[in-house]
Amino acid sequence: MASSGESVAASSRRLVNNKRRMTRAAVLPDVTNLPEVHPDMKVSRRQTMVHKSSYQPPVSNCQGKTNSQKCFLAPFSGGHGIKNSIVTCENQGLPVRAAKIAAKAKLKATITPFVRKKRQPFKVSYASESDTSIPYDEPMEIDNQALFTDVFEERVPKRIVDIDNHDDYFLCPQYAQDIFYYLKTRENLVLLPQDHLSINPDVTSQMRGILVDWLIQVQTHEQLEEETLQLCVIITDQFLSRATVPLANLQLVGITALLIAAKYVERFPPTVGTLCALTAGTYSEMDVLDLEKRVLIALQFDLSFPIPLFFLQRFLMVHQDDVQVERLARYLVDLSLPSIYLVSVPPSMLAASALYVARSVWLPEEPDAWSPGLVFYSGYRSEHFADTVRLQAKMLLRAGVSKYQAARQKHSEERCYGAISADPVLEDHPALVELARGD
Repeated sequence: MASSGESVAASSRRLVNNKRRMTRAAVLPDVTNLPEVHPDMKVSRRQTMVHKSSYQPPVSNCQGKTNSQKCFLAPFSGGHGIKNSIVTCENQGLPVRAAKIAAKAKLKATITPFVRKKRQPFKVSYASESDTSIPYDEPMEIDNQALFTDVFEERVPKRIVDIDNHDDYFLCPQYAQDIFYYLKTRENLVLLPQDHLSINPDVTSQMRGILVDWLIQVQTHEQLEEETLQLCVIITDQFLSRATVPLANLQLVGITALLIAAKYVERFPPTVGTLCALTAGTYSEMDVLDLEKRVLIALQFDLSFPIPLFFLQRFLMVHQDDVQVERLARYLVDLSLPSIYLVSVPPSMLAASALYVARSVWLPEEPDAWSPGLVFYSGYRSEHFADTVRLQAKMLLRAGVSKYQAARQKHSEERCYGAISADPVLEDHPALVELARGD
């Protein structure tokens, strides 16, 4: 009974409080937080709890404008970080979101569409006509038809093996002879006289020989290709014939030429730091890089020099001789690199002479060391390179006492070169003695 009495009392108190609240509302009207609805204002649900004191009537700065030009402050939409923005009253009858979409569509229509222009070809412009730091573009030698006086159209004679009658596409059998003629044409353009060091009074033929002998040691130590070594020697001679080099920088020219040749030939060329370390820190990496630019500019970035190895590989295909013939011919080519007297000999003739000496030593039963097939494919007769044969035979006989021992030590290795230079037969072979006398 007590609990029922308490509930009745509580109900009567609530009725009294509600009555008092209604009385205050009648005495003090408009004390709620609901603003008056302005005819130009659209009230969203998020504004129902905003006090009327925070409301600003519209059209604060649109006096004197027509209804179509009047503006109003659109409410903050939230959700995408978009702040209040002014929207024209042309879309006033639309909801706020629709008004924004219409305004963006109108703005997009006024933007000129982007038209992608056609890409222009890259052009190199020189600072002036007198700028010689970069060589000018010149027509390639392949464009000079005067260089190609003879075109290989003759057929292989009878009793001569067609060395291009195979399916080894790496040797380009259908273009091999044309490539060979092109290389022979180019070697005539890069030949140097024996006095090509005359513009360098500090660099003698003996100093050049010491440098080349050291480069052979570097090639062996770094396990570089034979093509890299031969191209390095040609680049060195070409630069020494065109620029004055002090004796203190001669070794710098050698390692720079080796770096350029290795970049041209090798898959993984040695680093500049490695080459500098081989000089016991005499030169810095910046010295090598600076000289590399000078060498390339002096050579006009033309590094496609024919080397003896190109021609020797083709001549060896004629008879497929014993491997000892090839090893001795390669050894003779390396022996010829330090000699100043063989700089003026074309690379193809140097290769032909080395093969002739090798066949004379290892194939004494042959009636002629220089067969008609070799005459046909090389373009030389034995009398054409008789002087070169005599020099190479003398170098081979004196290899043991020569001051240039790098080639002999290199070819004394059994695994790669069959220790051909250590063969005692080469010390006093009768054929070598006869060739050295010129008989």
